[in-house]
Amino acid sequence: MSTTLPNSKSPRISEVDDGVDRLSDLPISILNHIFSFLDVVDVIRASAVSRKWRYMWVSMPSLNFSVFHKIWFDKRRTWSIHTVNNEFKDFINWVLISLDKSINIKSFHLMGYYNDTDDHTLYRWFNVVVRRNVQELALLLFSETPIELPHFLVTCKSLTTLILRFGSSVVLKIPTFAGFSNLKSLALNSAVLLDCVSLRNFISSCPVLEDLTLRECLYRDFKILDISSTSLKNLVLENGCPDPINDGLKNWELKLACPSLISLYFNGPLAKDFSFQDLNSLLEVFFSVESLTEHVTIEESHNVLYKIFQGLHNITDLKFLAVFEKLCLQFLYGTLSHPECFQISLCHLKFLKLIVQTDDWSMKLIFSLLNCFRNLVVLKICFVWVNFNSFSYCFSFRFGMKCSKMLVLSKSTILCLISLPIVEIGVLYD
Repeated sequence: MSTTLPNSKSPRISEVDDGVDRLSDLPISILNHIFSFLDVVDVIRASAVSRKWRYMWVSMPSLNFSVFHKIWFDKRRTWSIHTVNNEFKDFINWVLISLDKSINIKSFHLMGYYNDTDDHTLYRWFNVVVRRNVQELALLLFSETPIELPHFLVTCKSLTTLILRFGSSVVLKIPTFAGFSNLKSLALNSAVLLDCVSLRNFISSCPVLEDLTLRECLYRDFKILDISSTSLKNLVLENGCPDPINDGLKNWELKLACPSLISLYFNGPLAKDFSFQDLNSLLEVFFSVESLTEHVTIEESHNVLYKIFQGLHNITDLKFLAVFEKLCLQFLYGTLSHPECFQISLCHLKFLKLIVQTDDWSMKLIFSLLNCFRNLVVLKICFVWVNFNSFSYCFSFRFGMKCSKMLVLSKSTILCLISLPIVEIGVLYD
């Protein structure tokens, strides 16, 4: 009896054009989502692709304007920056005037606009998008004059996300009245903040604020950075780049009173003093200890770290960055020589990530931390290859890459590592 084998060839795709414009037949919601990732210039250009798209750009809910787009960047070769900025401004005005007035604006992103002195165009754009119930406002601005948050923007009930980035340090005038009733996410980058009281009142007056980012901000004449919020869940404080005129919080006190805070990211010069209150929900912490040497003695650094750890008593996830400064590691190691201070405060710690060098002090730091945090379940160590030191016990490893270098650890450290349920070791090359 003969057996007929099934045809093993793959079925051929018909080369006949059925005349159906499948791309244009996509639902409007999907097309709007695709166009939301494009600059308005490219969305308008796309109107030539399909007859159905010809006027679609006038009803798009997401507007992205960037002076760094190629069309404007090429003009800088022959035009002055001032001329390009005026052309860019005229284009935005034309788009906003042409839009369908019945369509709400979901997001308005403006990248690289230069705000001229006595030019109120920016505030007119604010007014337009607020009237169209904007939900997300993201700006990258260059300005020689202070930027003010107008009353109609602060009281906008539809706004949920506000991102303000400045090309250089620009004074931001914080409103003195309550607002942003539905704002959930606020990010300030390179803003010059003038008054600690106004900032504290402003943050606490946002009733549903969940995410707050303060990055490379200059706290002028601050004595204390007081962040009090019952709704805040994620906080990022970063002043990591060296700046002779911006010492972050080095000379001030950092006070946090956020009972709903879950995640804290801190990178930059350590504050002179810390006051943590009601951080009962805090689980995840990233802490850079690169600036411990700003506190002159080991005893002073011990006092600072003790206050920090006492305020982080409920955390289960801790990440330490201690890479570049050997003296900093010596300070930290000296502080950890008092494990009784940290075993109680960090008794819930389950996950620890360390980013360290492969030198003697880093190895001692690992050993001390393992002695302090006895309830660890997961330890992740990321070594940065900078120099090599001799220890009595060594082993080599590979992580999906060609690696001929040897990691050297003490035998006692190895014994501590193998006692943990999960240990992950990685490599960063300097």
